[in-house]
Amino acid sequence: MQSQAQILLRKACVCDTVKNLVSSLEEEKPRVERLIFQRSIRHEDFDFLKYNGCEIIS
Repeated sequence: MQSQAQILLRKACVCDTVKNLVSSLEEEKPRVERLIFQRSIRHEDFDFLKYNGCEIIS
């Protein structure tokens, strides 16, 4: 059984992981939009649904 401290630490790590993911995606957004505009990639290229669209962290 996990202690309360272990549970809080795990939640903090998950939160930091998600914050990092969002930050990384925001940084890449202009490049992705440019590539879509240049027709190098398509919106449909991002239509990939694995794990119901949410990150699986165990």
